[in-house]
Amino acid sequence: MSARSWPPRGLLRRRGGALLAALALAATAAAPAAAAAPGNDLPVAATAIGSLPYTIDQDTTEATVGGDDVGCGAGGLDLATVWYTFTPDEDLRVEIDARPSDYLVGINLFAGSADEASRFDCNNDALAFDAEAGTTYYLLFADVNDDGVNGGSLRADVRVAPPSLNVTLTLDATARVHPKTGQALITGTVACDRQADFAEVSVMLRLETGRLFTIGAGAASTACGPSPSAWAAIVSGENGRFVGGRGTVRLTGFACDSLSCNETTQAGSVQLRRGVFELPTTGRVAPMPVQAEAPANDDIGSPSTISSIPFSDSLDTTGATTGATDPAYCFAPELGSDPASVWYAYTASASGPLLATTFGSDYDTTLYVGAADGAGGITVLGCSDDTRSHESAVRFDAVAGETYLFAASASLFGGSVGGNLVFNLDVGPPAQAVELKVDPTGSFDGYGIATIRGTVSCAAPAPLGAVVIVELMQRVGNGELPATAFVGIDGCPAAGIPFEAKLASPYGKYRGGHATAQVIFAACSDFECGNQTTDLTIRLRR
Repeated sequence: MSARSWPPRGLLRRRGGALLAALALAATAAAPAAAAAPGNDLPVAATAIGSLPYTIDQDTTEATVGGDDVGCGAGGLDLATVWYTFTPDEDLRVEIDARPSDYLVGINLFAGSADEASRFDCNNDALAFDAEAGTTYYLLFADVNDDGVNGGSLRADVRVAPPSLNVTLTLDATARVHPKTGQALITGTVACDRQADFAEVSVMLRLETGRLFTIGAGAASTACGPSPSAWAAIVSGENGRFVGGRGTVRLTGFACDSLSCNETTQAGSVQLRRGVFELPTTGRVAPMPVQAEAPANDDIGSPSTISSIPFSDSLDTTGATTGATDPAYCFAPELGSDPASVWYAYTASASGPLLATTFGSDYDTTLYVGAADGAGGITVLGCSDDTRSHESAVRFDAVAGETYLFAASASLFGGSVGGNLVFNLDVGPPAQAVELKVDPTGSFDGYGIATIRGTVSCAAPAPLGAVVIVELMQRVGNGELPATAFVGIDGCPAAGIPFEAKLASPYGKYRGGHATAQVIFAACSDFECGNQTTDLTIRLRR
């Protein structure tokens, strides 16, 4: 319950002549006796609830607040408090629903005794809790309307709560990876044993690519009821793009009704395959009409020559065409070549990093960098789509004396056939080299939370973010305790940046002994990411 101002508005008011009249009347007539507070005004005289279900229907307009001001609204918000007790004979879940009352009711739950130290929970109008056999629970009902009126008609039902929502999930065996963005579309169904007011499915996806792993997360809100509902979550990679292959998935289904929430987890695997699906709207530029005349550098055989850097060129590409030997789309060659390509060529005067971009263009571009393949085409060294909004960038390490070709095209997914292109070439930033070191000895505390430590190094700034991802698994008896932690890293470029990851498993407490870990460090500049993965055994000590 949120804090409110005290005293309530309207508690003290001047009433002018009415006040004088009341004083005059008091001089000739005795004041009536004050109405008595209800019998359960204090916790020592709380009304006992014998069995459930139990209905409360009480006038609280004469109830007071005194030494029992121990609810969540203590100090001025709680008014007209009354008390009840309940001692169950067996373990059960109890729900209290005071929404039929004619004022906003603050419900406070105390276990064992009616004091602030024993307050277990509180909520407005409705509350559910797990009651243990033989424990006496005190229920404090308070007026928290903050309207200057004391109490009213308290109506509440105290009953055995139905079991928490039972949530079941399914995961489809195949998923699509968008060739433009590298995002994955994970799908399945969710069902609840009764209708939920809110439901969400969250997804963690992990794909092994050689010695590296790509990890990402996504979520989708959905309906949840007795009939299965389809859900679909777009998952973006935290440390790179997803590609085709078999990935492992951990699903969490979370659903709530008016009084309780519950969640379930499920592990599985999916076969990732390239496929197009609808992406969130990004405000792309509307297509421009195609002009009849193609630019002079429309073909790979007639590129615009760049004599020196820095270089920038503005060009209308609405008349550009697609050449027979143009490179296939960067992330899905099977989709064919991009439309409206124009070409540039540069012979490097020195070895070192270069950066080619289409920053400043007004349409969705792709960019390719490579060398002539001797057959009228290009051997691609690097490509980009949507480095920054709809603009592209490629950083690469040039060798002095080598000639490099650049193709700037319209993206297959941009809805345009060219526009106003801005092509730029200049000296680029250093490569994002990273180093990860993990301490082989970790620790755990009395709550079973494990701590993994280490250091990371990064050679270049990481304006798009740097993160350490720790996956920890400890076998305890016949079970396993998995957990994942993400630790943001600040300070790149720097060497020996310390990190500390704390991991709590939902399946139990970590303890002393060996655990297996996979730790990933990824740091991303504006144009590329560097990452390193370390698999090791960690000894946990107290």
